[in-house]
Amino acid sequence: MLEKFRMSLSRLRMSSHRLKVETGRWQKPTAIPFNERKCTVCLKLEDEFHFLLECPLYKDLRKTYVKKYYWKNTNKLTFNELITSENETVIKQISMFVNKSFELRINV
Repeated sequence: MLEKFRMSLSRLRMSSHRLKVETGRWQKPTAIPFNERKCTVCLKLEDEFHFLLECPLYKDLRKTYVKKYYWKNTNKLTFNELITSENETVIKQISMFVNKSFELRINV
């Protein structure tokens, strides 16, 4: 697996990313309240769950890289199953999705 894909997935898993759920806590002089850290596309809480399974901005990438099972059955159990998978194919696919989604997010 390419290093950039692996790094993107690692950043997501470790909350070392630029999603609003994280960047909101870094705001100065006071952090943005948790429930106000919204996605600019759909105005829902922009956390890892939303990023991977819900946000319409990544719909096409999601269809390409994430098995339908995960994004059709969006709940915390399927999210945890996806994010902690040890299946090499799933890891490669989700890593590519995360990397390409981070790039898309920067360009929007």
